Amino acid sequence: AWTYNPSPTVISIVPGDGPQGGGTAIAITGTDFRGTVAVTIDGVACTGVTVNASSTRIDCVTPPSQTGPGSKDVQISASLSGTILIPNGFVYNITPGIISIVPNEGPNQGGQLVVITGTDFVGTINVQFGPNTATVNAVSFDSTRVTVTTPPFAGVGLVDVGVNSSTNGNVTATSAYTYNAPPTFNTCTPNEGPLSGGTPIVIIGTLFRGVVQVFIDGAPCTGVTVNTTFTRIDCVTPPSPSGQGSKRITIVSSLNGTVFSDNAFTYNPAP
Repeated sequence: AWTYNPSPTVISIVPGDGPQGGGTAIAITGTDFRGTVAVTIDGVACTGVTVNASSTRIDCVTPPSQTGPGSKDVQISASLSGTILIPNGFVYNITPGIISIVPNEGPNQGGQLVVITGTDFVGTINVQFGPNTATVNAVSFDSTRVTVTTPPFAGVGLVDVGVNSSTNGNVTATSAYTYNAPPTFNTCTPNEGPLSGGTPIVIIGTLFRGVVQVFIDGAPCTGVTVNTTFTRIDCVTPPSPSGQGSKRITIVSSLNGTVFSDNAFTYNPAP
């Protein structure tokens, strides 16, 4: 005897969209997915096709789009129950784009806030600076701006910046961010002064670039200026927050990072 089986039906495809690069795991629910089953999207075969024991669910992975973004037909062929076509059953999304990275340089110690402006930053967003993953702080409501904190980097120089959208795919800006070496501290002159502060000091070193702050024992110096070669800082000491004695000087450069020197300035007792 010969049995005519009912044709397959499709109830849902979840998720119904994904990146043009493929790789989206989808679940197709319906009926009568019997025998050997194949799934194509826009004529291209999905991979990793499996069917559950009740022939009501197919799991597979989408192929890369061959015809760009947009809605594509999904076809399911089951050797024992036939073929069904689902017009516009899966949407390939527009790939994200990167327009600008601001600032485009910073300390190799990491910790710098960076704003990446672009298009189609949709879904779950991950950002890479070179081989390392940045911390994503916020994504704008219109999906055009991602604010991140840079990760540390073992070295200096240019790195690629990559943005991955769980629904729209990957985009990479090549050699788009520069990791800078930290500043150096050589001398502080004079290296002592009164507890009340107010001592003009000169700090010599290198790479005092960007916005520069100076702290003595955690308290900020005032009147901070930096010369054009980024090798000299002039500032005025604050009152001592912890009494007399030798204190740490910390220098923070927005573009090069932080350097400190212990026992670099001494607060003397009042006469």
